[in-house]
Amino acid sequence: MLRASTHFPTFLPHPQRLCLLKGGLVYANRVVTVSPTYALEASAGGAAGFLRSTLARPDVAAKFGGVLNGIDVDMWDPRSDGLIAAPYGVGAMAGKALNKKFLQMGLGLKVDPAAPLVVCVTRLVPQKGIHLIKRAIYRTAERGGQAVLLGTGHADGEFKAMAEHDFAGSDAVKLMLTYSEPLAHALYAAADVVLVPSLFEPCGLTQMIGLRYGAVPLVRRTGGLADTVHDTGPRANGFVFEGTDDAAVASCVDDALDAWWMDRDRFEELRARGMSDDVSWGASADSYLAFYAGEGGE
Repeated sequence: MLRASTHFPTFLPHPQRLCLLKGGLVYANRVVTVSPTYALEASAGGAAGFLRSTLARPDVAAKFGGVLNGIDVDMWDPRSDGLIAAPYGVGAMAGKALNKKFLQMGLGLKVDPAAPLVVCVTRLVPQKGIHLIKRAIYRTAERGGQAVLLGTGHADGEFKAMAEHDFAGSDAVKLMLTYSEPLAHALYAAADVVLVPSLFEPCGLTQMIGLRYGAVPLVRRTGGLADTVHDTGPRANGFVFEGTDDAAVASCVDDALDAWWMDRDRFEELRARGMSDDVSWGASADSYLAFYAGEGGE
């Protein structure tokens, strides 16, 4: 049995002074987080909190980087997903419309293929941008779209109040405060837009699943969302906003719905490009191997 002695004057008598994570950062051969942008936010921004000074140390900074997560592309594959109403894929999108109709009928939404369907599958916690989710739902309804939320968490009460008052009996908005893996699959398969307005997001999987299922991501530019969703250039595959206020997300919703209503060719190009993106673990695994071999992160 260890006893406090002069050999351990700092941390054994005062365990609150010991930070095992800091020790790991200092003594590890490599330190990696789950996206390049989040690594930058942790080392140069405020994402690392009190460990920022540790990450800024030259010896730690030299071995610190970020590698994007991937998703299980066998589990999340609209061509073979047994939890959705009809299979589909790039070049064979008829099943996408069938999934949308099936969901609209099942949830009591107006069955309307022309109405853009915005879904949000998330934990209802502050990190996920609760006020931004709420504003996006209201704005979607104001613009004639449909919105579906699936999630549970700290903010259940706020959304329950919305469901019972502002959207009671609505055929355009459904707020489901529960957890359901089958329903999540059905939502991605039906969605035209997937909403991910996180205040911070080390990587995020929702937007990657959305890309895979032809649900064009609408995200806030942070962490892994910034690394996977692009709104300009040859890699454009979604809609991105910068701020943390209601106006910022409402403007981005407007951009997405304007594209749906008035520039459908552009919207479908974003959808097709996103479905063709490689969001598998293959590229990530190669990056991890290179990083651990000392060749740097992405």
